[in-house]
Amino acid sequence: MHMHAPQISCCFSGYRPGKLPWGNDENDPRCRALKVRLRDVMEAAYDEGYRHFICGMAQGCDLYFCELALQLRGERPDMTIEAAIPCRTQADSFRDAARGFFHTVKTERNMRIHLTAAVYVLFFSPFLGVTRSEYGVLLLTIAMVIAAEAFNTAIEMLCDYAQKSYNPLIGKTKDIAAGAVLVCAVFAAFVGIAVLWRPEAILALLITIVTNPLYLVLFILSLILAFFFIFKVPCSVREKLHKK
Repeated sequence: MHMHAPQISCCFSGYRPGKLPWGNDENDPRCRALKVRLRDVMEAAYDEGYRHFICGMAQGCDLYFCELALQLRGERPDMTIEAAIPCRTQADSFRDAARGFFHTVKTERNMRIHLTAAVYVLFFSPFLGVTRSEYGVLLLTIAMVIAAEAFNTAIEMLCDYAQKSYNPLIGKTKDIAAGAVLVCAVFAAFVGIAVLWRPEAILALLITIVTNPLYLVLFILSLILAFFFIFKVPCSVREKLHKK
């Protein structure tokens, strides 16, 4: 049985540009001198048996070391280089999630339809005498539909990226994902009917809106805004993005 000798690793991390006297100016003589020193130290480490070099990927000294390691690897093919990605914070993950959600809203009309319906349902529910527990059921149902639509969008984008030409399996995958959204939307409609179907309360609400000029104008304006939100505004946003 052959035993492989363990690799000796060298890990490096250093200051970012904000803490360096020369900032981002890599032509500064002090920066050049530092790179020469790093190269000498890296070569000495190699001569001592180090073969695996781990580089931080932050700007500044980390990238200096990474660039020099790549140069040295061109001369010494037995070297291996590993990138240590900077630690992400919880705020970064929230920001990425929000960016993904807003991308879905901008690009998917169905998502905008779901959101518009959700706003109307949640706004008018209290006027129909919905209880706190029933309101909670509506919130969970809306979240289920929106999450399903987001998953469907993610699956479609992944399929389009993985397969540029038509593929029957990719088509079935997309159909299944769309079918899951349809199931969620249909049952959400059933939940809405079960919770909100109160003919007397609905009739009273409609009479209040129609007989009050201010309420009627506001309601009509909301419908116009909803129409532009669903069909017009996101299209103009995409056109501007393409022009840039």
